[in-house]
Order: sequence, then structure tokens, then C-alpha cells
Amino acid sequence: MLIRTILAPTVPDNGLINGKNNFDCSKAPPGSKCVDNAGLAKFEFVKDKKYRLRIINTSAFSAFFFSIDKHDMEVIEADGLYTKRNKIHRLPINVAQRYSVIVTANQPVDNYIMRSEFQKTINLPNIKAIVHYEGAPDDPEPKDNPWSDSLTEYVDLDHKTLQPLEEEKIPESTKKFEFKIDFHKNSTGVVKAFLNNSSYIPDINFPTLDKIFKKKSFNETSANAYIFDKDGEVVDMYFINSDDGEHPFHIHGYQFWVLGTGNGDKVDENELNTHNPIKRDTATIPASGWIAIRFVSDNPGAWGIHCHMICYRFIPFLFIILFFFDKFTNIFFLYFHFIFVLRVAFGIWSFDTVGHTSRRSAKNATSGRMDQIM
Repeated sequence: MLIRTILAPTVPDNGLINGKNNFDCSKAPPGSKCVDNAGLAKFEFVKDKKYRLRIINTSAFSAFFFSIDKHDMEVIEADGLYTKRNKIHRLPINVAQRYSVIVTANQPVDNYIMRSEFQKTINLPNIKAIVHYEGAPDDPEPKDNPWSDSLTEYVDLDHKTLQPLEEEKIPESTKKFEFKIDFHKNSTGVVKAFLNNSSYIPDINFPTLDKIFKKKSFNETSANAYIFDKDGEVVDMYFINSDDGEHPFHIHGYQFWVLGTGNGDKVDENELNTHNPIKRDTATIPASGWIAIRFVSDNPGAWGIHCHMICYRFIPFLFIILFFFDKFTNIFFLYFHFIFVLRVAFGIWSFDTVGHTSRRSAKNATSGRMDQIM
């Protein structure tokens, strides 16, 4: 019963924008601390100004469509890399994905709804906030004027229209892997995630970094470890998803080119985009479909690749890629690798748009910001 409870994707009770939303407390479990109609987050706009909104999906399971009533958005950044401007009305955003958009306050002075819509398999009301123009009366419930664009659910913003700001010629691949994603019971009757029929089992008595430092081999299939000894290997990975749900896949330590996605159990290599594809670190593998990615193995370390939905951490849905043992086993490298991870985790360093690290203040790293473009 415990395993079944953990693994089942849970429908949330509510959603929040910048920590706020209304909720009907009669639906809360008995004894809950709940405030009816607690109010919505408010974003102050000045007529004819431009604003950069940074949007991140921090949910455990849910994908959303983000929009502002009557306002176009121009996407300018995805997962930390600047993109060519791409005008949209509604932004699909899956778990752990990040975007920046430019919004122009070009509507009549009034109040407008900012909304994040649960995708249809979750039957909950929209998550709302208020865009309040300077000079407009306060209105806790602006009129609904949602965009009516029809978008396919549980897929990313079209990668064919999402292009990097600076054109980049990508190298030809030198190594290729294909991974088939399955979910089924293991030998003990527990449902697990499998990549090429192997389900990751952590070795709690001999952790990965300890094995690397002691130069031990990864002979166990359940380690799901893939080792790269050659610097600069150009790696293609094809993921074939036999599951009827999508998976936002994320790679630690790397950004990758998205060559293409599609339906079915075979990658259509004739449809892959190797001319100026978008680069990011989290991309959605479609339900009963596939994704093809490419990256260059140039960052020493032990890096995880996993689905970012929290429910799959318990199965677990993970494998590890290991790069350059000779560099990684150097004790000084291990020390700086550890410090780097800590600093990124606590927001002192962040990746900038060209893949280097940039120092920033803890205040900027942890506080929500809305940049105004004058």
C-alpha cells in the first residue's frame, strides 16, 4: 500500500503564482490551516513599458499553459540560453523548465488576469494572478478574456520555431545510444522504471563518487552507468518512451541540442534538425513517442539524467553518465566539483547564457524578480 501510494502521480489541491492563489477551504482536510480567498499575486505594469517575466515550473508533477489575457509574449530565453524572439499567446511549460518572455503593456489601462492552466488531465481551476496597470482601479476579480489558441498538451514549445539567438554550427555525432523507457514490475513484484530493461538501484554501501575515487568498475547492470573516457565525444541519445505519459527529462552538468521529437517507437532520423537547433537542459519526451538529443562530453564529473517529476524519484527513473576518470579522480578536482555544486544549489553561482559560471548575490538568486525594459 505504501509503494502504491508513493508511485501514483498525485492530483494537487491547488496551484500558486509567486506563492498566492485563492482556495475554497471547505475542501481542505479537517484541521488544515486554511484562509478562504487569500488573494492573488499582483504585478504592477506601467502603460507602454516592456517587462521581462522569468517563468519557472516548480511543480512536482503538473505541466501548465502560462498566459496573460490580451497580452502577447515574446520568448527570449529557455533554460538559461537566449533565443530569437518568438511571439506567442500561451506558453507550455513542463516541470523544471524555465523561460523568459517580454511583455509589452500596450492594452488599455485596466486589470488583466495572468493565468497558469493545468493541462486537461488535471481537472482544477486556473491558477491566477493580477496584472494591474498604473492608474487602474483595484479589482480583485478582473474579467476573464483568455486566449483561445489550441495547443497540443504535454509537448514543449515547438523546437522548430524556438531558435538560439546566435547561430551555432553543431558537430557531427561520434557516438550514439538508444534508450527504451518502460514501466513494469520487477522480480519482487514492485513497479519500477526501466531503461533498456535495467532499473537503477543505488549502492548505499559504496556510493558512486567513492567508487570513482577508488577507481572501481561499475559492473552491476543496475548501476545504470555509462562511462566516457574521451574528451570531446559528440553524443547522440535517442529516448523511446513506451509509457502513456510524457516525461520532462533533465541532464545535470550539461545542456543539449534538441534534434527532434515525434510519435511512435522509432526515431525518424530524416526529420532531425541539425541546423541551428535549440539548446536546453530539460525537454519533454512525448507520451508513446521519442526525443533525440546531442551534446559534447566536455564537463568532467558524475552527472545524473532523470525525469524531473517527483513521483519517479521513488521508482527510480535515473541513469548516470561518467566523464574522464583520470581528471575526476584528482582530489583537487573532487573538492572544487563539490564546492561548485554547493554554490549552485544555494544560488551563489549560476550558469550564464554561454555556459560559464557567473557570480550573483544570494538576494537575487532567491527573490522573485520582474525586470522592466525601459
